[in-house]
This record gives sequence, structure tokens and C-alpha cells, in this order.
Amino acid sequence: MWRTMISPLIMILLTGLLFSLYQIQGGETLLFLLVSCMILTCYGLLAQFIGPRHVHIAREFQPGRVTAGERAEVRINVTINSWVPLLWLKIEEEAAPFKHTHIIFPRKRSYECSYSYHLKAVHRGVYAYEHCKITWGDAFGWFTCSRRVHVPGELIVHPSFHRSLPGLEEGYGESLHQQHTRNSVVEEWKGYEVREYTPRDGFRSIHWKSSARKGKLQVRIPEKSAANKIYLLLDNGTDSYMHKGKDQGNELSWKAYDSAISLCATILRNAYNKGITPLVATYVVQSGRAVFQGDINTSEAVFSTDKMLHQLDFLAQLEPGERLRNTLDVSLPAGSEVYMVTGSLNEQNSKLARELNTQGVRVRFYEMTDWKQENKTHQIKGNSLAAELEKEQIRVKTIASFSEIV
Repeated sequence: MWRTMISPLIMILLTGLLFSLYQIQGGETLLFLLVSCMILTCYGLLAQFIGPRHVHIAREFQPGRVTAGERAEVRINVTINSWVPLLWLKIEEEAAPFKHTHIIFPRKRSYECSYSYHLKAVHRGVYAYEHCKITWGDAFGWFTCSRRVHVPGELIVHPSFHRSLPGLEEGYGESLHQQHTRNSVVEEWKGYEVREYTPRDGFRSIHWKSSARKGKLQVRIPEKSAANKIYLLLDNGTDSYMHKGKDQGNELSWKAYDSAISLCATILRNAYNKGITPLVATYVVQSGRAVFQGDINTSEAVFSTDKMLHQLDFLAQLEPGERLRNTLDVSLPAGSEVYMVTGSLNEQNSKLARELNTQGVRVRFYEMTDWKQENKTHQIKGNSLAAELEKEQIRVKTIASFSEIV
């Protein structure tokens, strides 16, 4: 408030001084200066204390969702109704790390205009805009006033797609396309899909003819079974992305974490390109128990572009070690496929993979690797765990990390 009153006080004092000199000496020059100061002071006071009576600002992002590294166009529409004509109006927008300033020159009481600018989406995330700061004043900026205008908006930046991923290995989603291999949990027998019996199955579901042929108990899978689902699980625990820093303290590798998310986005896109709708969730092992967050227990996986965008939105706003809300215990149908993505293969997610495997779930691991080599973290132990999982037909595939395109 005090800073706002400094300029008016100075101009009032200057006007008073010029008026006194004009009374003493007279002259056209002093008269011109006096009139000019009086006009500037009167307009400045009116603009500062009356100002615009209504300012409406609308913001639109085109497109509303972008991938990290892409540009987004921001379109702004401004409508002004003011008691006195505004010489200029400065509009400032900020949503870290984005900041933009634009100046318009209404010069009349009612004014409407539009303008646009471009943002470069630096990093995945959800960037929420709440307000715009508007500032107006006299021609020289001696009298200024500002206020905040509520202009909500949201820009969603999806994770980059992993460049080094050679593509999904053969047999991805094969239970949906009836292309089975000898390593598949699900096999086909005379037009029906069957799988090995697990303790969770009832005796009524046993397919006795297939069991006699295989020498093991087999269970028939209905044509529209929950076993046809594919799950994409992201390890969201901080322990899987930790390494020793320069001061020998534990540091989070954002490169590994963001690469894991980008890998999930790539697998998700490739699955939709094949006509498959995976269910996406994150998991964290807490007190020896895995808890999940996401659409892991959704009854139906409907194929649609909106579904994929919703899942990419979910990946865009993730933070490592984020406290899970509405968590769910693991309960996946036998015969389904699970793709687990982690920064480091450790005992916790290795144990989870074995638990899923014993339930008749086909498990595949994707592990980010080169960040561990750079920081010499978990390398030897991770290799031994991978060898143990391979013995149980749980495939572990290593993927190189990469930095998001900026």
C-alpha cells in the first residue's frame, strides 16, 4: 500500500511546486508543465483507484495434452470494461516452470482482444494455472495498480516414449490373439484355452481330458475370461531408484524413475496399437505386503482412445514413493499376463513376481539398467535375482535409461 502511494504523493508535490512557481514567475513553459502534471496526476489517480470494473480472461490449450518435448499453443481471450479508458494492461501468467507476460493497449472503455503464444513442454506432469496478474497505469508507469484474476486451466504433459525400446517381444498379449508359445501359461486344447491348475481354482473348473493328456491338472478358461487381461505394473517404491550420491548419502535417480515411466507409456501405446487394452497400476511394497493403486481391479478393459489418454494422465502425474490412497491387495486372475517395470530388481519385487507366478499369472520384468552401472548400485545382486527368476520362467529384460526430450 505504501509503495502504491509514493508516486501519487510525488506527483501531487510536484504539481504543487509548479503551481507555486507559476504564481511567482508566470510564463508559458511553467504553465505547460503545470497542465501536463495535472493531467497525468488526475488520470493516474483515476486509473489507480477506479480502474477496470470488469476483466474476463479465458485460457485454452491446443492441444490440451502433449508429450514431453512437444510444443503447446496457449490461446488467450481478454474482455475489458472500464470506468476510464486504459492506456495499457499487462497480463502475467505463471505455473512453474512456465511464465509469460503480454501487454495490450485498450485505449477505450470497452475492449476485447485475443492473442496466443507457445509453450515447450519440458517435463511430464500436470501444470495447473489458477490466476493471472493484471497491471495497469498511466503512460509513464508512475501510477500503477494490479489485481489477480481467477483464470483456471490445466496442461497435461505425458511422458516421452522410450526411444531405445525395440518393440514388444513376440507373444505380447497372445492369450487374446490365440498365438501361444511353449512358455505361455495359457495353452490351447481343441479350440478351448486351458492353463495349469492353481489352489485358487475350484474342482468344477478342471478340464479332465486336457489334464489326462498333459499329466497335470488343467483348468478351462471361458472365452470371455478375466484371465485374458493384461496388467502393466510400475514399481513406485523409492528403494528401486536409489543410489549413493557424491556425499555417500542415498539419492533418488530421476533418470531411472522417469525412464521407467516412459517405458510404461511406450508399452501402453504399443499395446493399443495392437488392439489390446492393458490395465495400468503402480505398486509399493509396504511392510512386506504389496499394495496397488490404479485400475488393477477394473472389471472390464474397454478399448478406446479416451481410456489410453486417461492412463497416460495417470502416468504423467506420478511421483516416486507417493503415499497410496485407496490401495488394493494383489488379487489377479490366473492365466493373465503381468508386465512389471522397475528401476532395480530387488528382493521385494522379486518376491512379488514369484507370488504372482504361483497364482498362474505370467510375469515379465522390464528393468532399467545403465543408471546402476553409472552409480555401481545393485548390479551383482540384481543379476543373481534375475537368474533365479529365469529358472522359474519369469523373464527379465534389461532396458537402457534415457533422459526425456527437452
